Amino acid sequence: MRVLLTSDAVYSHFAPMVAPVAVALREAGHEVTVATGAELAAEVTGRGLRHLVLPRMLGPREKFADPERARRLGLTPEALAGPVTGESFGRLFAAETALAAAEDLIEVASGFAPQLVIRENAELGAYLFAEKIGVPCVTLDTAAMAPALHDDVLPFINGSRAAFGLPPITSGAAMAGAAWVSWLHPSFYPPEQLTPAHRHYQAPGDEPDTLAAEFGELPTDRPLVLAALGTHSKLLAQGADPLPEIVEALGTLPVTAVVAVGDDGLARWERARPANVLLSAFVPQRALLRTVDLFITHAGFGGVRETLDAATPVVALPQRQDQPANARRMAELGFGVRLDEDEISAAAIAAAVEKVLSDPGYRHAIRGFRRRTSTLPTMERLIADLESLVG
Repeated sequence: MRVLLTSDAVYSHFAPMVAPVAVALREAGHEVTVATGAELAAEVTGRGLRHLVLPRMLGPREKFADPERARRLGLTPEALAGPVTGESFGRLFAAETALAAAEDLIEVASGFAPQLVIRENAELGAYLFAEKIGVPCVTLDTAAMAPALHDDVLPFINGSRAAFGLPPITSGAAMAGAAWVSWLHPSFYPPEQLTPAHRHYQAPGDEPDTLAAEFGELPTDRPLVLAALGTHSKLLAQGADPLPEIVEALGTLPVTAVVAVGDDGLARWERARPANVLLSAFVPQRALLRTVDLFITHAGFGGVRETLDAATPVVALPQRQDQPANARRMAELGFGVRLDEDEISAAAIAAAVEKVLSDPGYRHAIRGFRRRTSTLPTMERLIADLESLVG
């Protein structure tokens, strides 16, 4: 079958789900094309996939380059400082961004004549395009707590539907399409977020990256803590950087710690460097998470998925977008402790780390979730289910 996959022009939207599903479909013998912005060209073609460029799909920095466009999309300091809402999600992804992508898809992808369209949940142009050409649309849930199906998105998506010649919808759940694919066990979702279209599978089990020798030489006589706050979120940063407080807190505890501070952060670090804390420009997060006792995270969804896969308890320090909702859900499920932005201090972080490390209940809860995830169908079943949609 001919399958078109789409992604917003952001690495963290493309790499976790769109890329492995596209590769798996190609390896199963299907004709696969990925449509996204020019910024992801190397990521797409580097995996041996055909790339159709959507000329008006912008990368993160490009969205900020035009102040008026950024304002229309809701990329203002005030909006970015808080959690994502249905309205802010709709303004950014379901209005002019979705319409431009849908119109570009008509121009560049109609000749491919896809029999199935697969999108990640922030790329709504494909949702419109698939309905226009009359083929099933499947969504890959790359941000489980984002309000992608919230009714507050309706005014924005219905405006795009009208401009694209489609009738309005009356429920946000209608955007779930033929299937809403998640790599999380359904128990992660609050019950009100689940729809009849939700389908749950195991993520493909790639081999972990090899760790550098410096990580293998870390002491083994005390708990190992990893702290990493992501990279893409720096574009959206509005509040204070909590890394100094994290390093200070870990320096007071009987732990060994690895803290990812980025190239710039490492070069410019002028504060104390506690003897038990390794500051690193970059860490192979997925591989290291399998070996540590606790993860200090900003609770971006990529890090959430990786820590759930590794069954590593967390201390979450969310700041904006979907991070507060991700952190809240992990705390509700007993996977760790959440500290809101106004609660962050070295003393509070140290207390949270001690609490999680001293209470085995957090590890029991997250390991139980990992066991339940291991009962889900595999990628092979997902491919078969996608094939059944086309018949």
